[in-house]
Amino acid sequence: MALTRTSTQSEEVPLALPAATAYEALLAAFAGVGKIQSEEAMFRRVTGRIYSGSARMNPASVTASVEASGEESRLKITATAQEGLIPQNTAARAVSRLLQELSKVATQSR
Repeated sequence: MALTRTSTQSEEVPLALPAATAYEALLAAFAGVGKIQSEEAMFRRVTGRIYSGSARMNPASVTASVEASGEESRLKITATAQEGLIPQNTAARAVSRLLQELSKVATQSR
């Protein structure tokens, strides 16, 4: 019997920003709450780790991308994390932390 299991959380959020501006805000938000491991500007995609869960000690692997949708854009976030015997909702909390930070960054850039 395995002592860990993988949890996953995905979210799609419309943003009232052009894709280029949304990508810059995403980079700033990700750097504010986690560590960027790879950045693909051509595809507007960022991959890295965000620590969340109890006392922010459990890492979640997070991939976020921005897609253009006319004058607006769409943000897609997927987080996965290993959970132990006590579920900490690490992936869901990592997504929430990134979205909260993105909200702060986006309101500052307007």
